[in-house]
Amino acid sequence: MATSGELLGHRAFGGNWEYPISALVLEDVEVLYIPLKVFETMVKADANFSFHMMMFFAEELRKSEAKIKHYPVKNLVARAVLDNYRAFGFVEESDSKIDHTLSRRDYASMAGTTYETVVRSLAQMKKDQIIDFEGKSIHILDLDKLQNLAHPPYKKAKK
Repeated sequence: MATSGELLGHRAFGGNWEYPISALVLEDVEVLYIPLKVFETMVKADANFSFHMMMFFAEELRKSEAKIKHYPVKNLVARAVLDNYRAFGFVEESDSKIDHTLSRRDYASMAGTTYETVVRSLAQMKKDQIIDFEGKSIHILDLDKLQNLAHPPYKKAKK
């Protein structure tokens, strides 16, 4: 999921292969395509740009690793809701309703789980007064609790 000013298709960088990827847009967008050769030239020519890209890819790796860690599904569903909020924000006239709530199936795909598990996880978050529903739309009642659920603190392994 990407929003204004974010990169898409960047995982094709660093190789000579076809990267079969598609994107689905949820609202009107303007996309800038940068040919790989031009991008490589920019990276080689500008140290600040290269550093920015290195930090971007490090963050992408961190996000990717977080997805494969063995977090409980409730944490992964909370992360999907949080990502949805970060991409779309709240509707103008509300301080809690996500501007574009994704489908429960999209949340399941993002969290790597089933539709039914997403429904149960969202119901638990509602019970815990973290979120609420208006039809299929989601209201975030406690953003701090959602962030804590989405990104639980690391615990040191017991020796």
